[in-house]
Amino acid sequence: MTDHLAYGVKMDTLVVPPDESLAVEMRLDDRPIEIAPITVTAEAPPVTIDRRRGGMVITRDEIDRVRQTSRDAADVLRSLHLPGIIVRFNSTSGRTCVGFSSAQVVMNSPGCVEMLVYINDVRTTDPSLALRMPPDAIERMVVYKPLEAGNLFGVGGGNGVWMIYTRGN
Repeated sequence: MTDHLAYGVKMDTLVVPPDESLAVEMRLDDRPIEIAPITVTAEAPPVTIDRRRGGMVITRDEIDRVRQTSRDAADVLRSLHLPGIIVRFNSTSGRTCVGFSSAQVVMNSPGCVEMLVYINDVRTTDPSLALRMPPDAIERMVVYKPLEAGNLFGVGGGNGVWMIYTRGN
């Protein structure tokens, strides 16, 4: 048995003869210890207006033109007939997929390679949230083709990027 009720490293050497077992009991202090605060800083380039250069910008006026026939953001993209963009329902996954025609072969498979989606410059982990956003909530959108998205957003942008800016932001 070893008694060690302090914090730090304590090491004892135990020799166990062959074909024998050894029981070890360690007493640990169950009182919490106080540690100094830790500050975590993430280093990532902010998404700024400069990053939006070159994308297909969809203005509020363009959204208003198709608003009456659009239930959500996916319908807005579908109704605008943007070059290269495919909006389709994937019956295997039960989800709507937004991607580019350059990835059409992959998009016709049971899986779906979706664009990265940002809402108000924050990457979403669930693109379906953006797809269901009502048109009245959207101020503007910017869509980047895979090549330019890969250059601006890194490896994750290789399938394209869809940036949505809500009204009031």
